[in-house]
Amino acid sequence: MRRPVQELFGDYQNNLYAAAFNVCKNAEDAKDVVQDTFIQYYSLKKDFDSEQHIRAWLFRVAINRAKNMNRTFWRRRQNAIYDD
Repeated sequence: MRRPVQELFGDYQNNLYAAAFNVCKNAEDAKDVVQDTFIQYYSLKKDFDSEQHIRAWLFRVAINRAKNMNRTFWRRRQNAIYDD
């Protein structure tokens, strides 16, 4: 099963943004995470078993990207500056 990105974007954009924002705590980073997630889906040449599998994959990728975003040097440095 493979759905067009445009359909998935309409169905899951807001939910993925909320999940990413919950991890990143930054609106711009959350938008980037959502965009990167859909780009990865678009370039992936995999067929999924069901709609639930697609949804779970999108959320797992978005959450992992958001966690990785928090681990970057710039984010660690930026957070350290504001902690003082």
